[in-house]
Amino acid sequence: MALLLLTISSCQKLGESGGSDGDNESVSYPVSRLITDANGRELQVEILGRSDDQITIVRQSDSSRFDLPILKLSAADQSFVKRLPLKSAPKVASANSTVNSTTPRYIQVRIEDIAQMKRDIEFKKAEIKSKTLNPILTSTRRTQINDLENEIKRITLDIETYKRNNKL
Repeated sequence: MALLLLTISSCQKLGESGGSDGDNESVSYPVSRLITDANGRELQVEILGRSDDQITIVRQSDSSRFDLPILKLSAADQSFVKRLPLKSAPKVASANSTVNSTTPRYIQVRIEDIAQMKRDIEFKKAEIKSKTLNPILTSTRRTQINDLENEIKRITLDIETYKRNNKL
């Protein structure tokens, strides 16, 4: 399987739409799909939402999230995407939203780690929800989610201990 290499010239926020030209309103996001670009390259993704001209996806290989112009897709995938309801993808909270310039680097790194773990959890939950995994992989994903949640709790306690010890 060829890796889809995309050049994204600009990432824009998807706006709220006033309606839908999609004829499949019953579809719920995320949608797991192997998409193909206009050059025949394939990529396994979770489609989180779409606007008139873009889809917001999470690449399954590395959990990267970005907007992709619908016109970059193959004709078959363009047709599939156009049938999806217009819906903005959920916003992702920035790891830096709770970090400022006076936050110690120790805490900054751990907050960024927690944000990544939360993204990983959401991705794994979406995989389970898509019902495309076999029972063994579903069980593995649930275990991974549990492990990530426990790691988040541990790191949160480490941050609190650091704050207490350093009188922050």
